[in-house]
Amino acid sequence: GRAAIVKVGFLTRYDQQWASSRVRAYDLRPYLERLGLEVRIVPWAYPPRRSWPAYVGRSASLARWSDVLILQKPFQPGWFVDLLARINRRLVVDVDDALWEGEPHTRTASLGARFDHAVRRAALVIAGSGHLAECVKARCGDAEVRIVPSCVEPDRFPKRAHSDNGPAIVGWIGSSGNLRDLAICEDVLPVLVREDLIRVRVVSRGSANIPGVAAEYV
Repeated sequence: GRAAIVKVGFLTRYDQQWASSRVRAYDLRPYLERLGLEVRIVPWAYPPRRSWPAYVGRSASLARWSDVLILQKPFQPGWFVDLLARINRRLVVDVDDALWEGEPHTRTASLGARFDHAVRRAALVIAGSGHLAECVKARCGDAEVRIVPSCVEPDRFPKRAHSDNGPAIVGWIGSSGNLRDLAICEDVLPVLVREDLIRVRVVSRGSANIPGVAAEYV
């Protein structure tokens, strides 16, 4: 007889307007469906406090429907993950950021503990890079970890013809809260700009102050 259709559910951290969830869930949907899988996606809803009961109900329903349930960037409390794991034993945690490092305005220890709990309850962890996979294994040694890089489809974007004339454009894109990451390059960027080897173009809602670098903001 005909093989049963595998049903894959995604509980994403964001909707498809945010790159992380778009690349690691929404963009994969047509490819998975082409393989004969059935895919449903439930994003975390806003505003959080008012939407918690509805979100828990939708998540539990998705867990019951799915053959495999993928929980992206787990931030939820332990009881929520326990509920999912009781309903669906094929719970997969997907991580493409060092969630345990947190943000300046968050309680990092709490985020790290929640992540570790989710990993312990999961049957598998999918990491976006080898570095993240090593971090997960260091934190939770018994975790089964596989690497699935965050990829984009190049054919969807126009190609730029490059030449050796003039400085190269070095681009950076991200949310304003991550602009501080550019500080990692504050020693080398001014040198390359001064020698007219590069120009820096930043796509973000905010701006970064890098001495010696007159970046173009888009």
